[in-house]
Amino acid sequence: AVDEDEVVSLFSKGFECQQLQCFDDIKNEPKFLRAGVDFIEKATYCLHKTGA
Repeated sequence: AVDEDEVVSLFSKGFECQQLQCFDDIKNEPKFLRAGVDFIEKATYCLHKTGA
């Protein structure tokens, strides 16, 4: 497992990093619901590709 600072350091060039809030993001994200995800045990990060 890695913490948010490590994820940011690994992907700082070209990606925006956001730590997902497990319950809110599962409840509000259709792709998790379609996949049957109802619980995330570890911290999960969303990486958005930037123009950098």
